[in-house]
Amino acid sequence: MERRLLEIIFFVLAETFIFSTWFLFLFFVRRTGVSEVLYELNIYLSPVLLIFLSCYDLDLRKALMNTLRSKDVFILIAAFTVWGFIFAYYGENAIGMFYLPAIAQEINFRLVIFNFLRKYMSDFPAVILQALLFMVFYSNYVIFEPEGWPGIQLPIYLIDMLIMGIIYGALYYIRKSIYIDIILHNSLFDLILVLPAFLGFIPYTMLPT
Repeated sequence: MERRLLEIIFFVLAETFIFSTWFLFLFFVRRTGVSEVLYELNIYLSPVLLIFLSCYDLDLRKALMNTLRSKDVFILIAAFTVWGFIFAYYGENAIGMFYLPAIAQEINFRLVIFNFLRKYMSDFPAVILQALLFMVFYSNYVIFEPEGWPGIQLPIYLIDMLIMGIIYGALYYIRKSIYIDIILHNSLFDLILVLPAFLGFIPYTMLPT
């Protein structure tokens, strides 16, 4: 009982840090120094907290080990290799193909939140709830920058985030690893480099930022 309580406390503290720094970085976006510090804290410290949580929580540790052992890692390596060649072809720094928020958020929402929720509910509600939290996570853009989504675009954006959260959650549930989720999430960002302008709506509607 004591260990289960500590698992809940660590989970709540980690998610409070992740959600609050993500919201606050955009809240202080006009104060460049503060915003950048909050953003970097979120991107670089969140995975450390989540890996610690995954090592402490026995169920999350099992999920982490399943991901580490998954052969999908070879698909991930192949995908990033292809993107590396594409970025080189366009004269871009290959490091730019790694969209760190995508990696951090797949670790958080699919590996940690989904597996934490499924300890207390069945898989389907866990997929939906983690998708709802994913939508809430990205609602910071419509809260602090509503001019970017005027009129009907605002609810469409939120529905998009919910649907993408469900897709990512379903992929994780099927594959039992986050590698395919990372490929999809990261590739939507990388597509911005190669898609012609008239197809720009694809990453715009499917990628939060």
